[in-house]
Amino acid sequence: MLRDFCLRCCTLVLVIAGGLAALCSLAPVALLPVVGAAAIVVLLPLLFAVDSCRRAEVRHAAECAEVIFAKRSGQTPGLPDKLRGVFWFATNKAEELLFTLEGEEFDKGKRRIAIASGAPYNWTYNADCEGWSYWFSLRLGFMFCSKLHINFEDDEMTSARMPLYLCNCIRCPMGMWWTLKQIDENTWDRPIFLYCMPWRKWEMGSYIFKRVIDENGNRLPAFNDMVKSVEEGLEGYPKKPAQQIMNGTSGCSCFARGGDGGSRTRAARVTPADLKAEAEDA
Repeated sequence: MLRDFCLRCCTLVLVIAGGLAALCSLAPVALLPVVGAAAIVVLLPLLFAVDSCRRAEVRHAAECAEVIFAKRSGQTPGLPDKLRGVFWFATNKAEELLFTLEGEEFDKGKRRIAIASGAPYNWTYNADCEGWSYWFSLRLGFMFCSKLHINFEDDEMTSARMPLYLCNCIRCPMGMWWTLKQIDENTWDRPIFLYCMPWRKWEMGSYIFKRVIDENGNRLPAFNDMVKSVEEGLEGYPKKPAQQIMNGTSGCSCFARGGDGGSRTRAARVTPADLKAEAEDA
């Protein structure tokens, strides 16, 4: 499916490129700068999309969790242990399943984590039509350096507000406030409050997320619950597919450093054979 999608994207890029080339040849000389700029605006996102499709990985949710930890662990010095490891969107109905905060920018003095939307190995998305659409929208956000800030309000880092920024500097109005509250060492609440109803939590959009792999790489009890949720479903919530999309390494962003969404280092590629060997050693 991924290969077919990439081929269709490549065909679309070639068709559009041919059309723009023909338009340039017919356009008056005075309009060539305008046509050229339009060509860049159209082709750049398409080329980025094709490159992203080529680098995307589709794996089972359990394998995704292990790969995310292997790729991102230890990349954010100073990040509290309770925020390290891999987390599961336990009651989130959106087209996403796993994420990590490791490898993201962390300002200890400001108690702020800046998450690069659509960055490599920081998130997984459902490998279905809706999930691919969601993945594509966040990849475009990564291209323009969209950042989700987690601004903690206390020194213990137990509660936070989560504004969204485009180009890492333009705050985006969302019609709602995203917040974060710690429940216990491995569980967090994500209350959402609508602008039109600020006194009451929006139950439909709010959710709980749980840690499934801790800071040392150990599977926590919620790991089995996560696997069960994609194989058998979770009562009261739509069943998410076991196959999940992850963004691979490289690619480019207009404003971020390198291709890893601002990560300080790049981990070596981990294969399923590596994961199996590690499990046998353990």
